[in-house]
Amino acid sequence: MKPASQTKTENQDSIVALYGDVKNYFAKFCPPGTNIVFGWKERWKQINEGTNGANRVVMLPGDENGQDGPLEGANGPGEGIVADGTIANVQGANVIVQPTQVSVAARTIFVGQDYVTFSIWAAEQTTADEIAQQQVIRQLYEYVLRACKNSTIGEGNLVWIKRGFNINQNERRFGVEYVAVAQLETPYLDAMSTVVFPTNPSAQRGATH
Repeated sequence: MKPASQTKTENQDSIVALYGDVKNYFAKFCPPGTNIVFGWKERWKQINEGTNGANRVVMLPGDENGQDGPLEGANGPGEGIVADGTIANVQGANVIVQPTQVSVAARTIFVGQDYVTFSIWAAEQTTADEIAQQQVIRQLYEYVLRACKNSTIGEGNLVWIKRGFNINQNERRFGVEYVAVAQLETPYLDAMSTVVFPTNPSAQRGATH
């Protein structure tokens, strides 16, 4: 017996969710003017710089070369969701639950160590002195760290694995770019998150296979 109707919503990508948290944190708690953008195309643009030039953070999926981290099988994934939206227990019986409304949680089948790269660009315009440039890039990087730590996604799942300065002289003509790569533990699920709205509340158990 299939549910009378159901609504499905896509699982949000963890890196996109982290980007939203970082952007919101900067809007609320950081000095105005920093531009927070997403995607590889954005890194090479100059038209997306923040107020007074530079003052920009670009979040990029993958490491500096676009590579991602390992994908591992999940331990003890629990119950699964079969094609018709019912739940299959560990004995193999199909269980159909139809209260007024039931949320069926998808289970984790893989855990990805996904990489996310932060391209942080800052400049002190009053001088070309490298000490001054170091001060402003460090300050902007600290704001990024605070934003990630205050994210519900980044707080416990984000590990910084690589950090460094862009030393290309052509790229250092205006300010400094600091590149930091983090590893974000991300669950991959066996189905979309499903909310079931049946018309006739009831509960039935199918035959064991």
